[in-house]
Amino acid sequence: MTVEGTSFNNRLDILFDNVMHGTKKAANECCDEIMALSLAQVPRDTGALAGSIFKDVQRRGDIVGYSYEGVVGYGQNSAFNTKSNAAVSDYMMQIHEDMSAVHTTGKAKFLEDPFREYGFTRFMNKYYDCMKESLRPFGG
Repeated sequence: MTVEGTSFNNRLDILFDNVMHGTKKAANECCDEIMALSLAQVPRDTGALAGSIFKDVQRRGDIVGYSYEGVVGYGQNSAFNTKSNAAVSDYMMQIHEDMSAVHTTGKAKFLEDPFREYGFTRFMNKYYDCMKESLRPFGG
């Protein structure tokens, strides 16, 4: 069997582009699902804390390959609570960590618990599904 180098290299470039797209899609979808779980649990007095949620998906530069890393958090854009006249970043950790606080809506550990609920298996299944989809043109 003879394989023309240029054709093979072109297909390989397309394959790597598809893998990169698949890993980025998986990272984005995992973050979106964790954000939804977290928003269902975050305490809401003024809505400032919930409104400060963010995600950031970036290509990892510390490893070879097409790996993406996602971050989900609160306190983006210097969100400000008009009721307390405080920046969300000034109080979000206290609300997250204080297990004794009583909230009318939501609860402490509103970010940590969703990450734990999401779990490694769900994370790996999401990556598997996205990679399978991205490799479909290659018989995957």
